[in-house]
Amino acid sequence: MNKIRLLILSNLFIFILFACKSIDLPTIDQSQKLIDFYQPQINLANRNIDDKTKNFPAGSDFILRLSINPLNTILKALSNRRENDIKIIFKQSKNVIKEDKSILGINYTNFINIDTGTFSVDIKAINFSKLDKNIIEGRIEIEGKGAISASGKYIGVPASISPEVQIYLNEPVSFNLEATDSGYIVLKPRPAKLTLKTKFFFKLLEWKIPWGHEAQLEFTEIMKPMAVPIAVNTEIQFPKPTKKASSNEMEQIPYEVQLNNTRLTTINSKLEFRSDATFKKK
Repeated sequence: MNKIRLLILSNLFIFILFACKSIDLPTIDQSQKLIDFYQPQINLANRNIDDKTKNFPAGSDFILRLSINPLNTILKALSNRRENDIKIIFKQSKNVIKEDKSILGINYTNFINIDTGTFSVDIKAINFSKLDKNIIEGRIEIEGKGAISASGKYIGVPASISPEVQIYLNEPVSFNLEATDSGYIVLKPRPAKLTLKTKFFFKLLEWKIPWGHEAQLEFTEIMKPMAVPIAVNTEIQFPKPTKKASSNEMEQIPYEVQLNNTRLTTINSKLEFRSDATFKKK
């Protein structure tokens, strides 16, 4: 039995020896010449890689830097999806317009009262222009239309009207920026007084009068904090270990990506979002 094994091993060795001789392998000198020939290209590729990566930030598992333009794009999409952002209420007001008249010695008073008026307007746009020290500044634009109920008298004749009201606001605003471990950047409004302008026409019988009104609003009361999502996948698939190396369909195991130790800083007019990450099997 041992002789048979030895014979098999000897034949196998001879087969491998002749097989290797049949392969046209380069000599050491030929291999070195090829290396020397391509070395300048290899060095150039290494330098390009070093130049591209030397400024990469380090120290966190996940790092994202945003400039003003991407934030404006995200907020534009959020504003377009939001409705009824602000509710405007016109309280009952007497004699908002009043004039005393006299005809043939008869005195009378023309007047208009605002009875009720409640409607909602939407934020047309929020555009940012400055980013510094985790504070972002820009302008908010609000535009809308609605109707109020009014009543009054003209030449002693009572009447009711429902004029269309135009509402407009374009004011500077700012937000504090904060990060959350759920992958959002939260914009918290900073205190500011805004001027809301209303304009409409009263037409009571033959009495036509343009009327405008300005109302002071507190920005933190009409605008709630906004959570802006950033591009972070909350789930990742890892292949399941298997003993079948030739398996074409490898089973995947889902893991949840959990962010922690999240922080936010402003560097060179860019917002930097940093976070560490852990993986939890679902």
